[in-house]
Amino acid sequence: MGKNSAFGVALLIFSCSLLSAAPSETQGTVKLVPKIREKSLTAAELIPIESIRSYLQTSLILDNQNQFFSAPYIMSLGGNHVEGGTGMDVYVRGLGNTEEVGHTIYSEGKSYTDPVTGELLGFEAFAVGTAELVALGDPAQFKVGSALAPIYAGMRLFPSFATVLPPSYLYRPPAHPVGEGYILSSREGLEQLGPHHVVVISLGQRDGLEEGNYLDIYQPGDRVVDTIGKGWRKQMVQLPDKKVGRLMVFQVYEKLSVALLLEATDIIHLLDKVKSP
Repeated sequence: MGKNSAFGVALLIFSCSLLSAAPSETQGTVKLVPKIREKSLTAAELIPIESIRSYLQTSLILDNQNQFFSAPYIMSLGGNHVEGGTGMDVYVRGLGNTEEVGHTIYSEGKSYTDPVTGELLGFEAFAVGTAELVALGDPAQFKVGSALAPIYAGMRLFPSFATVLPPSYLYRPPAHPVGEGYILSSREGLEQLGPHHVVVISLGQRDGLEEGNYLDIYQPGDRVVDTIGKGWRKQMVQLPDKKVGRLMVFQVYEKLSVALLLEATDIIHLLDKVKSP
């Protein structure tokens, strides 16, 4: 991916354009052809969730992994199946007397720590499906409504409202400059990234981030030899960080956020820096 191949999320608007400037004397019609017009995102623009939903898969950030393993869990799958899917009954323990009917099923994710300070930032669980409560009990009975991946015993359930995405995002920079953060992981498990990949970053609500905020992505500059300076010993000089892309935050938690990569002028890597524009 070279510098001349910048990518970005844009709104694609279908329109009609004139193929000929005016009708001819012999032909009293003007031919119209469909055309796609690309509109780049600008600050303070409202982005409908439907325009980016295909890139998003919700996850849940918890304070630590103990919160995940304390949640209600799938004890058994209907019909003694090993693997579950859409329309199947599952039996859940640890639910209690909840009034919430809709739940999301999560698989175990990973813990995140700050790459500089070592502080524990949170634990991510990945949404793999939805389920509706059929009958309370111990175990409680649920029916799987949809499955993004195979469902297994041991997966955990949380009420669906925990990760509801808003209908739109106000695309804007943070209200105040935020501290420097890092790209910690990608949803696809890749180390080389580009537009439309989903990532977790080491900034959150405590840093002043809100849903819809965009941040710029930087990579460290090269270390080069100063061949012009005086003296027999050549000095190594660190060049400034270079901007290589932009991301938009769509889920914000206390110490972590989940974001969509929008632009890239070079390959983006894990542990690249994110900063206020």
